[in-house]
Amino acid sequence: MTPDELRAALKTLGLTQEAFARTIKSSTRAVEHWLAGERKIPGPAVVAVDLLLERANKINAENCK
Repeated sequence: MTPDELRAALKTLGLTQEAFARTIKSSTRAVEHWLAGERKIPGPAVVAVDLLLERANKINAENCK
């Protein structure tokens, strides 16, 4: 996952950097580093984003029925 992809996912999810950091039990500073491309986004954070997006998509699909 690239910093731009993470940024887009957070926007889609309506999460701030701080809220995302709390959700995955990380620091806001770490998220800032990932978004700036200063550090590689760790695998567990990528999995968390994927799961959150999947859940959001499922909820949206159910609401459209």
